Amino acid sequence: MGLPVFEGKCVACMKCVGVCPGLAITLMRPRYDEKKGTSLVTVPYELDLEYVEAQAEVTTVDMEGRTVGKGTIVSVKNSPSRDRRKLVSIEVPYEQAHEVAGFVVQTIDEPKEAEAVAELIPDDTIICRCERITAGEIREQIRLGVRDMNVLKATLRTGMGACGGKTCTPLILKLYQQEGIDLSEVTLPTNRPFVAEVPLSTFAGVKEEEEDGSRGL
Repeated sequence: MGLPVFEGKCVACMKCVGVCPGLAITLMRPRYDEKKGTSLVTVPYELDLEYVEAQAEVTTVDMEGRTVGKGTIVSVKNSPSRDRRKLVSIEVPYEQAHEVAGFVVQTIDEPKEAEAVAELIPDDTIICRCERITAGEIREQIRLGVRDMNVLKATLRTGMGACGGKTCTPLILKLYQQEGIDLSEVTLPTNRPFVAEVPLSTFAGVKEEEEDGSRGL
């Protein structure tokens, strides 16, 4: 698991870029165009070629996916050892070459808040599948002033089933929102890990005796 060290003479065959199973190797030619002050970075690529073509300008990123800058695709070649891998060479400024590990192939959409659900969840909808609790039963408790989901758990048994509330909790919060309740007023249920009683004899490998004196399995 140590850092690999190459002690030979690199001839830019790009076999290392093509063979690495983790797509972790990039090859840099530092002085690609001294007049423009650019380097050539070759990276492995295994996605759809729809967004990749020579002379296209791309946004380059580092190993963490952070934007480094802009680059121009110079060539797209087949890997000499992997039939589904391409080797994409990108011309980038000198000062960015050591950081570039890949490039963006699609426009990154700005995040936006999801639209609210226009229609109310019908009262006969099963919210807690484990305990078969309907939206109407929960909505009734909300209108009575219950703001603590642990109270719902104690009275209606929401979240008491096998899933431990993983399915119903977000749906119950949606019911609170649809009733006009600010979620900052709502106390979330206490999450407890699943437990199962295990006798010490199981860990010790001891077979317990049955009532008739025989040894149990």
